[in-house]
Amino acid sequence: MGSHRMGSTVVRIRVGPFILTPYNLPPGMRMSLEYMFLTMVISGPSNPKLRIDVYLEPLIEELENLWHVGVLAHDNAKKETFTMHAALM
Repeated sequence: MGSHRMGSTVVRIRVGPFILTPYNLPPGMRMSLEYMFLTMVISGPSNPKLRIDVYLEPLIEELENLWHVGVLAHDNAKKETFTMHAALM
């Protein structure tokens, strides 16, 4: 939660981050900041709770595309390109 001054009034806002992390890394690596990806931030005067699907829809569409189609990625260790797929767990 944060606050923002509007004139002489202080308005309290809530901020909800959505963070993605790859789970095919060792536990010590996957939870370090360099492997966490901030995908969106929901801000407003209150928690969206029941209306969260509006915010998640673009993320779900992207994950569906990554599951069915995939995206080209490069494996630097093997020096080859492969099609990477993603799953929501």
